[in-house]
Amino acid sequence: AKIESYGNGILSDQKSGTNVIVRSGTITSSNSSAINILENYNVNVIIGEENLVNSPNITGASGYYAVWCPNGSISFYNGTITGGTIVCGAFDNIPSEKEVILTQNENTETAVLGDIQDVVKIGEKTYKTLQSAIDECEENTETTIIVNKNFVISRSVEIPSNKKVILDLNGNTIRTYARNYSILNNGTLNIVDNTENKIGAIIDRGAKCIIKNTGILNIQEGNFKMHQGFSQKMIYNTENGSVNINGGDFYIYESSGTYSNRCYSYVIYSDGTGNINVQGGTIRLNKYDEYTNMYGIYNVSSQVNTVTFNNATIQNEKSGVAYTYGICNKNDANVNILGGKISMYNGNSGENTSGNYCVYMEKGTLSATGGTISGGTGVYNRGTATLENVSISSITGVGDNTGTININNGTTISCGSRAIDYNSGTINIYGGIIKSSDSMAIHNSNGNGIVNIYDGTIKSDSTSYRAIHNSGTVNITGGTVESTSQSAITNNSVATLT
Repeated sequence: AKIESYGNGILSDQKSGTNVIVRSGTITSSNSSAINILENYNVNVIIGEENLVNSPNITGASGYYAVWCPNGSISFYNGTITGGTIVCGAFDNIPSEKEVILTQNENTETAVLGDIQDVVKIGEKTYKTLQSAIDECEENTETTIIVNKNFVISRSVEIPSNKKVILDLNGNTIRTYARNYSILNNGTLNIVDNTENKIGAIIDRGAKCIIKNTGILNIQEGNFKMHQGFSQKMIYNTENGSVNINGGDFYIYESSGTYSNRCYSYVIYSDGTGNINVQGGTIRLNKYDEYTNMYGIYNVSSQVNTVTFNNATIQNEKSGVAYTYGICNKNDANVNILGGKISMYNGNSGENTSGNYCVYMEKGTLSATGGTISGGTGVYNRGTATLENVSISSITGVGDNTGTININNGTTISCGSRAIDYNSGTINIYGGIIKSSDSMAIHNSNGNGIVNIYDGTIKSDSTSYRAIHNSGTVNITGGTVESTSQSAITNNSVATLT
């Protein structure tokens, strides 16, 4: 059989549990995926058949997945798969004595099945799989496993609680196609790259997370990549796990597949009781469309833990109409921003950036004592926040505050739109500069909103807006309130000056 198409060779929107079986022949698309299984269907894609002479050839266009099957099952028994990326999905079944062998070309990659090769080593002893090397590590003894060559993980790897592993990427790339998670760390895992150029990488193509962590995870170097998708977690920290990141590049990139339902993608997702420490590295959230939410750090622990961010970068490079979060806290945690940069995309004319949040505190305590926050909404607060020696230059500096915010000396909130918007909580201003270039500096919009100004400068450079628009309570006992060409304060409720 031979199928050639400008679009998908096979497009399946059938019910879960059905099969797409390609035993032989060729399926080719010149401008899309050769096989496209829509994301909300659990369809089984079976390529080839064991001991079959006539093996199939599946070819997708460069820039596309050859097989798009994010939530279904892929069985690969023989044949050839070629595309910009071979598959989006997990290899659930391959012959036990075989492994996926990947060849990189200029614009495409090709997968075949081959004999399992030596891919890692401990000292001078080589191993055919990462799991077999982990199995031979001594208990409670730090052991270095060096990656010898590029290879594929199609079966999940587990580190027991009594093992301490240093995984040296050694400038090589591991591509993962395992189901659910690629690496389960129950012990101690340190990821490094001891080469000069630091190009070692772990790239996820099908698992729901690259690393599921219940132990201690330390990342010093490495390039980690994952496509956007349904509940994709680059690092899933759970149970008693803790995460320490001191370097590396963490990149969620735009998928070339088709999504029609809401997707959630996370670099770090934590529901565990341990702490999250990001002391270096770069988190990049490349692009989201109307169906994709992206998160740099998402903390939803059932217990009070601590998230610390310093000397690192979180950035959203493009915009859309859904939501992107730098740090999103959903529990009573302590979030400490000591330095570094959190930057959301401000957008071009006509683009919707209202769903971009640098720091989103649904609960908990935020202490930001350094660093820069820019783009979108700087801080969304429903807990308690203290800002000191931090620079915020977002579209909106502080938005939708229903908690308590203390703004201290050294803080600058300088925005194109409202510096403080839709306040219905309490804001105490002890110093700093709060300024808007094109709107009001403070919008105290709710009758319950309270703004106490003890010191600092509140200023609007707009020709159309006042520095403060008050519909709640404003108490001014010090500081300076300035407006370039309008009244300094519009008062629709209670304003006290002493």
